[in-house]
Amino acid sequence: MSHLDADDVVVAELDVVVSNQLASLATQLVMLQQPLRPNWRPYNTDRSGISARFKPQARRLEMALPLDTRGENYGDCAEAHKKISSLTLRSTAVEDAGGCACAIGVVREQQLLLLPLDYTLQLRPDMSYLNAESAKQRKEGEESEEEDVAEEPLTAVEVTVKRRETERQQQARLNSYSHLQQEEQAEAWVPLQLHAPDSVPADAIWHKLLSESDAAAAAADGGGSSSSARPMPPALSRAEYLRSFVPSCAPPVDDVLGGSGAAAAAGGASGAAAGGSGAAAAAAAAALGDAVTTELSQAMDPIIKALAQRHPVCSMANVRQWLQQQGGEEPLAKQAAQLSDALLDALVTASGHVLCIRRMYVAKAGTTAATEGLRKVIVGLLTDKATLRKADVFGAAEAAGLSPTESQYQKVMRELCRNNGNHWTIKTTADM
Repeated sequence: MSHLDADDVVVAELDVVVSNQLASLATQLVMLQQPLRPNWRPYNTDRSGISARFKPQARRLEMALPLDTRGENYGDCAEAHKKISSLTLRSTAVEDAGGCACAIGVVREQQLLLLPLDYTLQLRPDMSYLNAESAKQRKEGEESEEEDVAEEPLTAVEVTVKRRETERQQQARLNSYSHLQQEEQAEAWVPLQLHAPDSVPADAIWHKLLSESDAAAAAADGGGSSSSARPMPPALSRAEYLRSFVPSCAPPVDDVLGGSGAAAAAGGASGAAAGGSGAAAAAAAAALGDAVTTELSQAMDPIIKALAQRHPVCSMANVRQWLQQQGGEEPLAKQAAQLSDALLDALVTASGHVLCIRRMYVAKAGTTAATEGLRKVIVGLLTDKATLRKADVFGAAEAAGLSPTESQYQKVMRELCRNNGNHWTIKTTADM
C-alpha cells in the first residue's frame, strides 16, 4: 500500500459477498450489450409498452421498443412497407473462448454483491422487415409465372434412394447454418415480462439476494452475526480460494471421480456407487438440518441414481419434474420436490451420483466403460470453461494419455453438450 497517495484515505469498508446461485438455481444472469449505442445514450427500455420474448436453447432475445410515430424525427415520407411502429432489437450471443468468467458488482446495504454472469448477448436492430416486401413481390411473381405456363403432361421420374450418411457427413450437416436455423425455428418463444430497476419486483429480487447472503454468512460464522469476519488462511490455491467464499462450487473433478486419464474409466462407476451409502445419507441429513430426515436422504439415493442414468445432464426444474413423476412409487419423492432450491441442491449433490456444473447436474459416471476416460476429461473441461471446441477436447485427452476416436468424441459430446456450430456448450435442460 506504500505506492498509494497518503492523502487518498479509505472512506468505507464493504463486505464482499458472492452469490453463486442468484435467487434460485433455475435463474440465469445475462448481460445485455448495445454495441451500436454510446454509453450515454442507451435504448430507453424503462418505458411502458415494451415487449420481449426469448428462446432459451438458442439464446435468442427479441425486444420490441415502441416508436413515437407523431414525433418530428419519424419519417412520414417513407414507403408504406418501410414504416414501422416499433423497433425490434435482436440478440446475438457473444462467443468467449475461455468461458464467461465475468461478474457484475452492485453495492447494496454496505455490501459489494458479486453476481457471476452466465453469458452475454448483444442487441442490434433487426432489419428483416426490409426484406419482407421484396420476398413478397418475388413470391407473387413466381405464382404469376406458374399461371402463365401451360400444364405439361406427366412424365416418368426415376426415384433414387439416398445413401446412408457417414459420421463425418452427419457432423457437417448438424454443424451447418441451415440445421442450426431449423433448430432455432422449431423452438417456441417464451414471453418475458420486463421490470424497471426501481420496480417492486426488482426490489424483491435484491432483497432476496441480500437476505440469502446474510443467512449464508451467519451459517458460516457458526450462527453468529452476519457482519462478523471469518479468518482466512494466508495462502490458498485457486480451488480452495473459490470454495472459501462460494461453498456451493463443485469440487475438483479429480477429487470426485478419482484418478486421471484412462484410470477414471474403472474408478468412475465404483465411486458413484459408493457415494450413496447409508452412512453418507445420514451425514447429509445431519448437515442439512431438521428439514431433511435420514429416511428422506436414503430414499433420494436410488431416485437420483436413476435420474443420472436416464438423463446425464439435467436442471433443477428437471429434478423437480422427475421427483413428481416418481411420487406414485415413492411418496418421499414428492416431499423432496417441495424443498427449497438450496436444500434440494444439497440433497441431490449429497447422493454422490451427480456433479453440479454451472447450475446443471451432470452424472458422474457414463453408461459405456470405453468412453469413461474421455468423459471425465470433458467434464473437467466443462467445469473450467463455458464453451468447448474439438481441439480443446482432443488436446486435453492427449495430455491425459487417451486416444479417442471420432465416434467416441461425438457420443460423449452429444450426451453432455449442445452443438452451437463451431463450439459446444453444456446442455441447459433434459428432454423429460
